[in-house]
Amino acid sequence: MKVTTLIWGLTALTVGSSALVARADAWKVVPSIAVQQKYSDNIFFDAENTESDFISTVSPALEFSEKTERLTASFKAQLDSLFYADNTYLNATDQNYRASLRYGVTQKANVFASAGFRKDSQVDRDLGDTGLLQGDAIRKNYTYEAGGDYSLSEVMGVRLAFNGSQDDYDDPTEYDFESQGVSFVLSRDISAYMRATTGRFSGVYNEYDQTRELLMVYPNGSISSESTYKVKNYSGSIGAERQWDEKFSLFVDVGWRYT
Repeated sequence: MKVTTLIWGLTALTVGSSALVARADAWKVVPSIAVQQKYSDNIFFDAENTESDFISTVSPALEFSEKTERLTASFKAQLDSLFYADNTYLNATDQNYRASLRYGVTQKANVFASAGFRKDSQVDRDLGDTGLLQGDAIRKNYTYEAGGDYSLSEVMGVRLAFNGSQDDYDDPTEYDFESQGVSFVLSRDISAYMRATTGRFSGVYNEYDQTRELLMVYPNGSISSESTYKVKNYSGSIGAERQWDEKFSLFVDVGWRYT
C-alpha cells in the first residue's frame, strides 16, 4: 500500500468517524493565521555566496477535532507561504497535513493511528531538528504510525507501535529516504515504593534505507541505476518518571544503542 493512500485513507476515516459522533458532540474547528518576518545575512548558508534577504512567511491553518468518550480524532492543514524581498524566484508555498485517531476498544485497550504529509523546499527546513542543511529541491515527506496500548493490571501497561517515514525528492541527484520502525514500552506504577513515580522499560528497532538515482549519459543513449545503503538501529532504555506537583515532573532514563 502506498503511503499516500494510507494518509488520505486515515484522513477520510478521521473526518468520517468524527462526523458519526457529531450528533452527540459538536465539532471543534479552529482557524488560525501566523505572520513571521525575518532577516538572514546568508540565505544559502554559503561561505562564499553570502546573499542577504528579508523573508516574510504567512501561515494560514485550519484544524478539525472531535473528542468523545471513546474517540479522539483530529485533522490539521497548514500552508506556509514564503516571500523573499529580493530573491523572488525562491518564493514558495510549503504544505503540511496531519491526521490522527485514537479509539478506546475496551476500558483496558486502545488503538491509535496517525499520518502526515509535507511538501517543502527550504534549504534550512531540517536545520532546527538535525543541524543539517538540505538543498532547495522540492521534497515530499510522508509519515505514519499505528499501534495500541493495553492495561495489563491496575499498575502496569504496555504500548506497541509501528512507524515509518519516506522522503521523495523531485531532483534525481538528491537521496530519497525511507525508514520503518517498531517500539515497545512497558510501564509500571511504583508509587508504593516511591511517591507518584512510574517506572518504564522501552525497546526500539529502526531500519533506514537511502537511495540515489544515477544517470550516465552517452552519445548513443543513457543508463539509469540506483545507489542504495541500509542502516539498522537497535536501542533500549530503563527509567522512571516522578510527578513532582501539578506543573512539574522529573524523569531519568539510561540505555544503550547499537547501529
